[in-house]
Amino acid sequence: MKASVLVPAHNYARFVGEAVDSVLAQDYDGPVECIVVDDGSTDGTPEVLEAYRGRVTCIRQENRGMAAALNTAYAASSGDIVCLLDADDVWRPGKLSTVTEVLRSRPDVGLVYHEVETVADRGRSVPDQVVASRTADGDVRRLVRLKCLPWMFRPTSTLCLSRQVAGHVFPLATVLRGNADDLVAPAAALLAPVRFVPEPLSRYRIHGENLWAGRQGTVGHGDSRTPGPAADPFEDVDGWEEPRRYCRLLEVKTAYVNSVMERAGEPAGFSPWLSWTYVKHRSRMEGVPPRRYVREILRAAAMLGGVSVPDRLAVAVRLLRRALKHREPETMAAPAGVGGGDRVRRSR
Repeated sequence: MKASVLVPAHNYARFVGEAVDSVLAQDYDGPVECIVVDDGSTDGTPEVLEAYRGRVTCIRQENRGMAAALNTAYAASSGDIVCLLDADDVWRPGKLSTVTEVLRSRPDVGLVYHEVETVADRGRSVPDQVVASRTADGDVRRLVRLKCLPWMFRPTSTLCLSRQVAGHVFPLATVLRGNADDLVAPAAALLAPVRFVPEPLSRYRIHGENLWAGRQGTVGHGDSRTPGPAADPFEDVDGWEEPRRYCRLLEVKTAYVNSVMERAGEPAGFSPWLSWTYVKHRSRMEGVPPRRYVREILRAAAMLGGVSVPDRLAVAVRLLRRALKHREPETMAAPAGVGGGDRVRRSR
């Protein structure tokens, strides 16, 4: 099986060489192509990549974000499996051998991912950091639908797709400049069974440029920020905009997954209104109690595809119970330019 490794890179001159070296050091005996897309770096990334000419494919493009860089890399790939690697992470030598063996022995599987070791900037292990508390394994399509695309996976550098599934997952939604794993993993899990390898086959690096690094003691699954005017439109600002960021992220995510399902000929109908967190955040931002959204919740549950009528009813009942029991939001001042007025509400 030929493996394609997609590496998006932006201003990671100090890390990208180590990432590429970890691909070249794999003990896998099959063909491997490594495709690095320099997404308009302004540091020394191009010079670092120049040293790998002839061993890896290097593509440079104007800065358009992580999803666009992955789309470019995928378009240039030809492998039977497609693996993603962030430019600030590294793989252990047995990574490709392990995941290809899983895909070879289980041709029905569309996504293989694995545990990670979290490390600090200079590679020191940070065992107290948590990347994810939940794990998906097997056929989780019903669960992913009923829980509205929950995060049950691991960061970008753990994700390996079969070519068949990757053909539906790509191209990614480029409006999302980072968090590509937030699109890839749930979409792939809706198309085929997934397999989780508990062995840590990659090192997830925590440093000051990770999008979610260190937030509340938990490592999230974002990518590096893009500086300047093209900054991530979902970036948190002083904590207050986290609800708006979450809502916009889920809106993009559900729209993207619906498009993937339609391309694959699978049932769609995902809506952000099927997430209680989305309902709660909308309540906070718009200054109305969650029970005002009963109509939106019922409509979203009725439109959800790929599940039975009892499942749709169960989703609606679960959300409506929480919405009707939720307390009246508390009024608070909103930042200038946010929301429809000068004041919003949030729950205690």
